[in-house]
Amino acid sequence: MLVCEPKPVIDNNNENQQEDKTNSSNYITSAQLSAYMTSVINIQNEKILIIDCGLPLRYNERRIKESFLLNINDKLSRKRLMSRGLKNFLNENQLNRLNQSEIIILYDDSIHPSSTSCSNSTITKDISSSIKCILNELKQYDSNKTIYILQSSFEEFYQHYPTFCYISSTNSISNNDNTSSILTTDIDSYTMSEVLPGLYLGNAYDAQNINLLKENNIKSIINISKSIPCYYKNETLFDYYQLPCNDSGQENILQYFDKTFEYIKDKLFLNENILIHCQGGISRSPSFTIGYLMKYHSKTFDQAYSFVKEKRQIINPNLGFLTQLTRYEQMITSTMQ
Repeated sequence: MLVCEPKPVIDNNNENQQEDKTNSSNYITSAQLSAYMTSVINIQNEKILIIDCGLPLRYNERRIKESFLLNINDKLSRKRLMSRGLKNFLNENQLNRLNQSEIIILYDDSIHPSSTSCSNSTITKDISSSIKCILNELKQYDSNKTIYILQSSFEEFYQHYPTFCYISSTNSISNNDNTSSILTTDIDSYTMSEVLPGLYLGNAYDAQNINLLKENNIKSIINISKSIPCYYKNETLFDYYQLPCNDSGQENILQYFDKTFEYIKDKLFLNENILIHCQGGISRSPSFTIGYLMKYHSKTFDQAYSFVKEKRQIINPNLGFLTQLTRYEQMITSTMQ
């Protein structure tokens, strides 16, 4: 038998205070999942669908092969899913895979209840809000689907069965000695990066280095900080645009996106090179650069993040910024429908 006996799912804390309509679900261990993946030639043709309910940053760098991300890690996203339903929330490819599948496996970054033997313990608050919500929506969409929840976290599965996981090329590079030395070096010495022709991503040192700015023909500087000076503002050498943001997961950067991205678009249209910077060019400024690519270059969050990461390997937006970027992706998608 593949998994433990079915365990009823009970949710007494639904965010819409509605009765949980999930019927039942099973747990599957890492060993059982790996054995099943070993036995199939092509997961996509074997009517099995693996859904990653975890964090976008980790998914972008490491995930179970053939899985797709369903990111509803914030309350707003979960409410949107519940109001729209899977049919109007998933993209066409994801929906086709869901319709063709008979078995669905959900996993995230949490460790769920486990024991040395199968038990009929209830799945209640022991699973994440994301899996709980997706589980309910799957049952409402098609109650005939067989659904399993991976007991272990993704990291535990990855440690034991790395051959069944996708690892991004940029993440693989980050494990070698050269990149490790980059990540441990002084951030100020990490040269500013050209993400797109004319669009540069850098740090406070770059914004102060007048020779560097002139060499790269910088005309406009976007300063994303509350404390870093606009060094040459009184000399009218550059057009400054300052956003008073701290590198905090609680900072609302979403409110600045549209106006800032329009500013970037207009400057690039006029062939004016731009430097976007914060203190280290790691969290705040990369987040805005990723958002710009999503808005005006039709990239998904994953594509935009990978693109910027390739250009500047040290980027590492905080979790709050990542959540707002994935929310922004959903906002862009909804306006296109």
